Amino acid sequence: MLKSDFETERTSVTSWKSALADETLRNELVDDCKRILTPKVLRHLPDSLNVSARSEDINQWIDARDAESTVLTIKEKTTSKMLGFMILAELPQHDPLQTVHLGYFFAEESWGKGYATEVLSGLIAHLTPQETPVQLMGGVEKSNLASAKVLLNAGFVIDPEKSDKITDMFVYEF
Repeated sequence: MLKSDFETERTSVTSWKSALADETLRNELVDDCKRILTPKVLRHLPDSLNVSARSEDINQWIDARDAESTVLTIKEKTTSKMLGFMILAELPQHDPLQTVHLGYFFAEESWGKGYATEVLSGLIAHLTPQETPVQLMGGVEKSNLASAKVLLNAGFVIDPEKSDKITDMFVYEF
């Protein structure tokens, strides 16, 4: 299991596990999801990550994400306002290289402010002392130029062998 919690200059990135165990915090998390997971934010994501704004659907979405991956909340340090989420899904390990599929999304009001690049760079710095080699992998729909730019700025490269006509796969190995 990856070490997950870390901080950057402007953000605090932590597991959402404590929020899931407390009813009040979970309700706040559902409200944050309603604010963050808008159609514009979800439009480039796979169908499995899309969700309606209904509380019942968001609760099911939260449970599904929690069952399949490590989910981190991204909050602004100074205000504790939720900016977005990062999903880290460890793939089955068939060789010494541990592969983690990375997904992230930020609230629309956070776009264009450098948070995504800052958080991805922070994740890389945080994971660098891992004992085993790790490969981060993230897929980006080819039309999502902003997300591709974020990954490139954080040091990821496109893997043509894993990419297809619709999606570019970006990797970062350390």
